[in-house]
Amino acid sequence: MTEAFAITVPIESLLQLLAASIIIKLTPGPGVTATVARSMAQGLKPALAFVGGVAMADVSLVVLVLLGLAAVAAQFEGVMTVVRYLAAGYFIYLGVRFWMADAAPSEVKLHSRGDLAKAAVSGYTLTLSNPKAIIFYGALLPLFIDVASLTLADAMLVTALMFADIAVILTGYAVLASRARGLLGSARRIKWFNRAAGTAIIGAGGIVATQ
Repeated sequence: MTEAFAITVPIESLLQLLAASIIIKLTPGPGVTATVARSMAQGLKPALAFVGGVAMADVSLVVLVLLGLAAVAAQFEGVMTVVRYLAAGYFIYLGVRFWMADAAPSEVKLHSRGDLAKAAVSGYTLTLSNPKAIIFYGALLPLFIDVASLTLADAMLVTALMFADIAVILTGYAVLASRARGLLGSARRIKWFNRAAGTAIIGAGGIVATQ
């Protein structure tokens, strides 16, 4: 029983895994693009809800890999494709909404619990419906750790590290984008900023649809 709660993964392996994961996740992709666009167009709070959804999806993917279910998940390619297209469609709709929004920030910011929940769900589905995300963890984790021999404590530690790095990275992007929006003064600048954010979200939707 006590063996399950023993950490057996060498600290060097954990640090190497974390460094590789951070480098890869810092690279702009659909998650980063959508996070920045949401923060610019809606404000920090909805962007953080979106980040929470992405981070929880990463946890789900890590657990799938650690349990050896990544190959099983790949068998449901048809279902994942439908989910991916639905997520892409929602992002495109959201991008068009922002692109056509008026200059007033209050027109595009979301504050209700329902809106924040939608933001979190969209972040979750964006990541979970991306087959490359499953491949990413399925390929990354075995490079640094022996997945088959992990204890419960090892699995919890690895999952926590993968959750923390994506949450911190995307939160940083969200904060920077939110502050950039706050520097805009005139309504004209805000209007074009909304259009830029909308275009970025539409682009993220296109990327999701083609992956």
